[in-house]
Amino acid sequence: MSGFSRRGRKARSVGLLLCTLAYGLVARHVAMASFPLEPVGRGGVSGTRAVWMHSDETYESAYAWFGYGCQPPDFGSFAERYETSARLLAVVLDLTGSWYFRVGRADVYVWADDGGVPGEVLALEPDVLLGVLPYWPSVDRFFVELTESLCVEDVWWVGFWGRWPLFDAYFWVGADLDGPGGGAPMTKIAPGLEWPEGWQDVAVRFGPTAALGIGAEVEELPSPAESATWGAIKRLFQ
Repeated sequence: MSGFSRRGRKARSVGLLLCTLAYGLVARHVAMASFPLEPVGRGGVSGTRAVWMHSDETYESAYAWFGYGCQPPDFGSFAERYETSARLLAVVLDLTGSWYFRVGRADVYVWADDGGVPGEVLALEPDVLLGVLPYWPSVDRFFVELTESLCVEDVWWVGFWGRWPLFDAYFWVGADLDGPGGGAPMTKIAPGLEWPEGWQDVAVRFGPTAALGIGAEVEELPSPAESATWGAIKRLFQ
């Protein structure tokens, strides 16, 4: 009925991961490690293309809903907010799996803003097969290309709904707990649970979170001052 989160130490460190599973009855300790992010799946960055991501591209945790927390049509979705104009080519997801599921499907969305939460659906890629996922704490990057590129402006949202209604989670989205953030990590909570229904900050269920591993591949960027993200800034000095 509730969500599932994994918390660990900063990247390139070793610790213990406490995984609270369905209904809070089972716990496991998993060794933590760090892995560099390498783009996988379709898409990439070249020419005038760039990836916008609010996370610092290291993840201390990962989130998912399962059981009654994941219900049609889109309860249990996750989303991140972006602002400015661009030509949107793909939704970018930093995801991790588990020892018992290695593939996953998702409905991938682009939304207009509706008073600070995702609103009208601007684009939908339904039932996307994401392919083989890594074991936590490894996180892989998946590019879900839009059937038709989309011009967005002002405030807009990207995200996904995992297609495992009323079942165990097939994958988790990376959660950056200590980065600078800059977006608005949100989740859509199903009715009848102990938390407020509808779109809420992920902190309502999972605790304080700087950013989710949800971004966008775009081209025709505005000025660097308007489009730079923390991840892009870090790469300049690597």
